[in-house]
Amino acid sequence: MDNNKEMYPTEIEDLEDYEPAKSRRVYRVIGFLIIAGLIYITGVEQALFFRKTPLGTPQQEAESLLNAETIIVSLNIIVFRNNGNFGSGRTQDDIAQIVSNASDIWNQADIDFQIKQTVFIDVSDDEIRSFFENPRDFVLALNEYDPEAINIFFSKSLVDLPDVTGIAFVGLRAVAVPDLTTVYDFRVLAHEIGHILGLGHSDLDKSSLMYKNANSFDITEEEVLTARDTALKF
Repeated sequence: MDNNKEMYPTEIEDLEDYEPAKSRRVYRVIGFLIIAGLIYITGVEQALFFRKTPLGTPQQEAESLLNAETIIVSLNIIVFRNNGNFGSGRTQDDIAQIVSNASDIWNQADIDFQIKQTVFIDVSDDEIRSFFENPRDFVLALNEYDPEAINIFFSKSLVDLPDVTGIAFVGLRAVAVPDLTTVYDFRVLAHEIGHILGLGHSDLDKSSLMYKNANSFDITEEEVLTARDTALKF
């Protein structure tokens, strides 16, 4: 009888053995969620996964899909500067590289970007935060804003959007690209400009420039036609 009891535990004994193991698994899951939350809240995620694109990073010029007449699109560059948490550290060389490489990507549509002006403006962290919270009010009150160009705003991060690598304000013809990104910053810029030129996200093709968070740059012929049609209206 005793041997049988050892070989075939009762249901109560089974439950006693099972509950501690179950509790340990629950605690592990809770612990993981707490750690993940702390990483997100404290900004450690930025330090682990977000990087500055090194100066000199190449982007092969993409081949034209239409061999059409080149459309020139003007860019108005606005760099937020301060010694706080959100001011951009970009230099003129950084800006030249990101625009040149983005142009190489958009060569597929025979669209070329030219910098109309570059301005560095001193703003506080609170002002940068207000830009992301109320972009329309901020931009329309900004003397440096140019409604006839695509306005490119550079800051160190996107403030309260730590897991986002870029954002487009389509109605304002404006995009924001942080210094620190999870993919090449010039592909982020090319992607966000794609939104300004009328393109949505591509949810299926990871090789597409418009695939969310992908480090890719392909554009379809249909997207080329849409982008060119929009660019001609600028």
